[in-house]
Amino acid sequence: MAYVIKLALLVGLLEGAHAGRGLGHEFLRHCQRARILVHVIDGSSPDPVGDYAAIQTELELFAEDLASKPQACVTLLQLHVSAVSKCCVS
Repeated sequence: MAYVIKLALLVGLLEGAHAGRGLGHEFLRHCQRARILVHVIDGSSPDPVGDYAAIQTELELFAEDLASKPQACVTLLQLHVSAVSKCCVS
């Protein structure tokens, strides 16, 4: 039996997105189509727990059903974006 997994990388949620800041509503509406939300948090941030809380606040303020979707959180201490880009871009 084969399974198909579709992933969408949604980066850069800004505080105030629920009110239309940045990509705002477009970004959050795109998130509503997902079955599960996986948050990738920068573990080297001065306040990674606060960063996660800010994401949750934006989701709740935009739509309660979005905030109640199944969620997972991944915390990374180092992310070398240039290395990821080089190996994943064809």
